[in-house]
Amino acid sequence: MTDITSTDNPRVKQAKKLYKARERKKQTAFLIEGAREVSVAARNGVTFRDIFVCPEYIRGDLEHSMPSELEHTTVSSTVFDQLAYREDGGEGIIAVGETYTQSWEDIPHTENTMLLVLDNVEKPGNLGALLRTASAAGVSAVIVNEMQTDILNPNVVRASLGSVFEVPVIRAERERTREWLAHKDISVYATSALAKGTGISYWNADYTASFGVVLGSESQGLSQFWADNADELIYIPMSHRAVSSLNVSVSGGVVLFEAVRQRKAEKEPQ
Repeated sequence: MTDITSTDNPRVKQAKKLYKARERKKQTAFLIEGAREVSVAARNGVTFRDIFVCPEYIRGDLEHSMPSELEHTTVSSTVFDQLAYREDGGEGIIAVGETYTQSWEDIPHTENTMLLVLDNVEKPGNLGALLRTASAAGVSAVIVNEMQTDILNPNVVRASLGSVFEVPVIRAERERTREWLAHKDISVYATSALAKGTGISYWNADYTASFGVVLGSESQGLSQFWADNADELIYIPMSHRAVSSLNVSVSGGVVLFEAVRQRKAEKEPQ
């Protein structure tokens, strides 16, 4: 028997409101859509207020889609369609998680720290893609400055495939970020399409020691603060036949995996 069949159910109506930033702030809650995303959130200690499951949309057995210890409420497809963002039904699982924050103390202490600093990145899809790339590259943490996008925006969670729960994400002002990096003796590389002639190509930077790489916004590029306060400006050489710059999430992937390559090469026997 399905637990909820009416779209007028108070829990459903409250959850649906969480697509709006002001409601996420008011309710101190956010949405997590998808079996993988809910599982990753659970593995990383996210507290759930509600988990809605639509049996009609579940692909395979429920026990293979979600940790068995999580309590859930079954809903009809009509109710689930009201909650879902994805057109494919989001694998039949949507959760309401409690908002959480992370601080400098949540950044793991490692010998060679690798950090990603996102300076005013604007689009949820790009932010989510960067978090996914950061997780894949083994980044210790992501620091966001002057962020216009809510880190727990459903689009960010979806685009990150749950990586937003795996990598510590710290909100901080630019000045505080620079002070912390200097205190930890972490070099700062800032990417800029205007760095050609004044900076170095990204493959000539040394990523084998602790470093943070700064990426600017999609519309404005690198801020003047980071242009003035980076240890080195780096750029990605391009032919410029069709474009003058890369998408910020692509740029982040290019630089981070060059760092992965350098660190792997350093460990390999000569």
